[in-house]
Amino acid sequence: MIATLLTLPLTLSAPAIPGSHLWVVNEVFSDQTGQIQFVELRESAGSAFEHNLSGKSVTSMATGMSFTFPSNLVPGSTANKSILLGTAAFAALPGAPTVDHIIPDGFFATSGDTLQWHIYPASVLSFGAGEMPTDGACSLSQDGTVGLNTPENFAGIGGHVNTSLAATATVYDGSTPGSMINPDRLSTTPVVIGANWSGTVTPQANRVGTAGFNVGIVLIQSGGQPGGTIVIDLAPIVVGFGSAPASQLLITGMSLTNCVTSLNGPGAPSTPCTIPVPVNCSLLAMPWYAQALVLGNVTGDGVDDLDPMFTNGVMGLIGSH
Repeated sequence: MIATLLTLPLTLSAPAIPGSHLWVVNEVFSDQTGQIQFVELRESAGSAFEHNLSGKSVTSMATGMSFTFPSNLVPGSTANKSILLGTAAFAALPGAPTVDHIIPDGFFATSGDTLQWHIYPASVLSFGAGEMPTDGACSLSQDGTVGLNTPENFAGIGGHVNTSLAATATVYDGSTPGSMINPDRLSTTPVVIGANWSGTVTPQANRVGTAGFNVGIVLIQSGGQPGGTIVIDLAPIVVGFGSAPASQLLITGMSLTNCVTSLNGPGAPSTPCTIPVPVNCSLLAMPWYAQALVLGNVTGDGVDDLDPMFTNGVMGLIGSH
């Protein structure tokens, strides 16, 4: 008994054996084909001693594929580190961090899967049918959230890959016979998720555009061009008196949001108005349409009023870059 008590302090002071149980499957990404995939493990508890990976595996329960680590991690703290496993096609993409290990194409099933790290139940990332994004821009995290992919390797180098739709913005005018070119002009940036969208109005040269005459720009989620271009005098409708030159209503379903900007002067571009676009992967490939309503007296029409007129339209598809 005395001998046991004498050896107890030596046992308590021995260094901890490096472990592996604090790694979790943190983030997964795939395109529709399964050829471009990554699986990111992450140390989840700030432990510096999670080196003991040799012979342990990441396994897809749906495909049966596994990746087994050939060796332990190199010396150094593992606290909050990531390990990046990726297919060869992922590793070749611009913006992809250097992968720590290559995994085969179709490593996990995009239709529903459970990815397991070794035998630890708290490490899994599971998803069902329709829960895994395959748009080429967004990934799935262990907590079930979907967002733009953020792969990171063991060296701490992060990145972002994008095989998804490029955003577009195309200016258009009315297409019906006899339609006019709206003299007040709208230009916009494309709509990119996670970025800012901005619109700028350049008023016609004979419009008295001073600070205080505002331009309402509407970015819409759906709808689009009406069945036929509607040419309309807006003054009686908007301000109740006077007459503005005819202009065209080019979009319908103004439903998402709008922003207002002030004109800088006749023929001078307005200060851009800006709208942040949320990181919402469901917006990808959705069509959008924009048009502005311009206020400010147009000289030469014999009436000193606000002369409300529509601009041209701008349309495009929401993209990830």
